[in-house]
Amino acid sequence: MAIGNYLTTDEVAEILGITPGRVRQIVVDGRLVPDEKIGNANLFTRENIDNFAKLERKNGRPKNDK
Repeated sequence: MAIGNYLTTDEVAEILGITPGRVRQIVVDGRLVPDEKIGNANLFTRENIDNFAKLERKNGRPKNDK
């Protein structure tokens, strides 16, 4: 359920085609910054999510340099 003009973690996950847990991990990694935080809930604007979706992302696991 969107709160005002903000999207919840579950809605962002659906838009990006990933799990809510992965969205939370991306936030922890600092690659996606929530626009608002109310209690434990991260809230995002659609513009922020659209910009994040346009970023080039590598698929798969990073190569180990052994």
